[in-house]
Amino acid sequence: WRSRVATDDLITVERVAEVQVGEYVRNESVLLVGSRAATVIGTPFLEGVSVQLVVEEQALADKVIIFKKRRRKGYRRWKGHRAPLTVMRVDDICLPPQLATRLAQAEEARCEHVRQSTLSR
Repeated sequence: WRSRVATDDLITVERVAEVQVGEYVRNESVLLVGSRAATVIGTPFLEGVSVQLVVEEQALADKVIIFKKRRRKGYRRWKGHRAPLTVMRVDDICLPPQLATRLAQAEEARCEHVRQSTLSR
């Protein structure tokens, strides 16, 4: 799943068959982690970073109609389907301690820079 997420976001993905509503799912294929001050990009994934999700609902998408017609031949085919979906809520974004401290230091440096730039005006 490729989505930009934050804590308490809802995401909708294709049906994950082996999970039930209320179960926790851990996604460890995280490409990028960032804050307002710093961004860490994986090559291709970040080690030790994971996103914990809670399955909220197993649902069906809106109906998609497939209509085929060949003019003047009397050929008309009308089919439709509803794609199965899984709705998940982001419970937590788990960072390794060294990455969390690195992001916190960058955020402190950003705040200090903003503070100094407003004082110099």
